[in-house]
Formats: sequence, structure tokens, C-alpha cells
Amino acid sequence: MHRSGQIESTYFGANLFVFALAVLLLGLISFVLRLEKVGYSYACITLVIIVLIPRAEAPWIAAAHRFAEVSLGILVALAVVAVWREERRLVGHSTAE
Repeated sequence: MHRSGQIESTYFGANLFVFALAVLLLGLISFVLRLEKVGYSYACITLVIIVLIPRAEAPWIAAAHRFAEVSLGILVALAVVAVWREERRLVGHSTAE
């Protein structure tokens, strides 16, 4: 769904009417594909992030940077959860003995 945000920000820039039309289009696509409301919400959040955050570079480059940033954030979160669970497991064994 992020493709719609890239297209909208590339060809139309900061235009409230076009932004509202893009949100409506996402809603229609979600309805036709019978997606849950959560999918529609995530699509709209992605649209907002891509379109409304100002950037100096081209939208395609900004989208690639955001993808890399989010991917890195997910990896860090998974690493923290893995360490946290390991620590809790070790603490749980030491108190049981």
C-alpha cells in the first residue's frame, strides 16, 4: 500500500484534497479486498508517514531510507526481546535452586 503514498507525494505534493482522495482510495481498496480495519489503519498510517513528513531528497530515496530505518528498528526490538527472555530464564533458574 505504500506505493500509493509514493505516487501521491511524487506527482501531487502537498495537496489536502489529493491526500483525502488517497485515503478514500485506500478505503475502497481495503473494502474490495475484504481487509480488516487494522489493515486499512496501517495503510493510512503508512500514507501519512510517506506523504506528510518533509524531506529534502526524492520521495523514492526517502522511502528507501525509511524502509531501512524501520527494518533496523525491528531487528533491534527482536534482539532486545531475545536478550530479555534469556535474562528472565536465567534469573528464574537461579531462584528455583
